[in-house]
Amino acid sequence: MLGTLGLWALVAVVLHHAALWGLQRRLLFPGAFMDPPGEPTRPDVERLAVDHGAGQSFGYFLPAQGLKPGARAGVVVYGHGNAAFAADWMFDAQPYTAAGLHFLCLEYRGYGACDGSPSEAGFVEDSIGLLDQVLARADVDAANVVYHGRSLGGGVMAALTNARPPSKLILESTFSSVHSLSSQFLAPRYLVRDPLDVRSMLAGSFAGPVLLLHSRADEVIPFREFEINRAAIDPGRLESVTHDSWGHNDSWFYTEGERLARFAVSGPVADRDR
Repeated sequence: MLGTLGLWALVAVVLHHAALWGLQRRLLFPGAFMDPPGEPTRPDVERLAVDHGAGQSFGYFLPAQGLKPGARAGVVVYGHGNAAFAADWMFDAQPYTAAGLHFLCLEYRGYGACDGSPSEAGFVEDSIGLLDQVLARADVDAANVVYHGRSLGGGVMAALTNARPPSKLILESTFSSVHSLSSQFLAPRYLVRDPLDVRSMLAGSFAGPVLLLHSRADEVIPFREFEINRAAIDPGRLESVTHDSWGHNDSWFYTEGERLARFAVSGPVADRDR
């Protein structure tokens, strides 16, 4: 009897692990398996392409407003959430471009018109290729690069930070790592294919200013993930803003656009709750 129970337990573990291994990227990157929207419709958006082994990935560049001929401006590199697309966010870049900053919105490998399958390694490879194109522009100040990641995009920006550190980092409604989130699915760490480890980056490789934004009522990324990230950062380089009632899909662009732009230009100020 014990031997039979042990065999069934082993079968259950194998099936559980196989399902998690095979399905986790569908759970983590659902946008790659959704019908994509069209291209951004703004006439001032420039489409950038980068080649990789499976084809091409894309990014969308929006220039700073009012930039004088021959002048240079910093750039905000934006990573969107896991069920969104770059085309969804080009009209929300207004706070940054109005503040005199360029805006580069990344599309992820496997998302939208991008070829290939989503993965952390692929995201970083494509992001570096797109970032290098932008930094080579005569109108871009390569010493002023700000990363802004929302939800999954925070993990993408963390992985990119490990390879190419920015001058400042904004993390909006972001987890501390996929390892931390996966515990709710009883997934052991060794099964996680794309860890997107934000906390380790904050505690280790990145020493610049950080802005954290999160709601206590976030129903997708628990508030404890914000607390884990906040605890990893030296308070002297941290600004954090929290809210009591917003949901995960309430974008901070709409209510904190001025704060986002001010941080991108000037750096952190005191923490604030709302």
